[in-house]
Amino acid sequence: MKLHNYFWGSCIFALLVLLVSCLSNDKKADAGNPRVATPSLQMSPDRTFNNGPILITLATATPDASIYYTLDGSAPSAANGTLYTGPFNLEFDDTNDASFRGCVNLRAIGIKENHINSAIAKQIFQLFPSEPIKANGVPVNGGPKTGTGTGYYAPVTVTLALTDGYISDVTFVNVDNGQTPEFWAAATKYAREFFTVMNSWDFIPVVSGASYSGGGVKEAAKDAIDKILDE
Repeated sequence: MKLHNYFWGSCIFALLVLLVSCLSNDKKADAGNPRVATPSLQMSPDRTFNNGPILITLATATPDASIYYTLDGSAPSAANGTLYTGPFNLEFDDTNDASFRGCVNLRAIGIKENHINSAIAKQIFQLFPSEPIKANGVPVNGGPKTGTGTGYYAPVTVTLALTDGYISDVTFVNVDNGQTPEFWAAATKYAREFFTVMNSWDFIPVVSGASYSGGGVKEAAKDAIDKILDE
């Protein structure tokens, strides 16, 4: 029994020595091999959604490092990914499955010999087709018109125009200050961009806690568009 215990005790001790040795070697390797700087990402226009191309520029602060990227959310590497050689456009792709149509899940990594790979940079983009609002097959020009929607304590209004079929000149009015200021600010924070980029009243997100205000903004925008179409 003593010999048996001694045997297992020796094995455990040897494994601990091996583990400590490996950790020590890893630390030495890390100390001798610096990490590549995480790739930075610039986009033009400077937003993650658009109804046209978004120009992507990648860079890393580590000299002579290579950047590999993927657009489907998979982990990039030299074996899985595209080598970045210069700025490129992300564009709407209607060949994807409908649930992911226009969604681009970009991942990028920096790689250099005798260096540890960088952390993975991540960004999701949503692209939309550029389609004008038409009447009888012709892009509509009209407005501005003011539409009304149901808010929390009082109505809300949205005034907009259609220029060659695209929403423009958007303004919001919190009638009689009927919406709580912070909820009104949340409901309208991105609404103008969503209206003009997506060219629809239906796509703006209704912010949690501001559902009455956000729903009223969407309703008012639809009302304004309908009035222009009825001219």
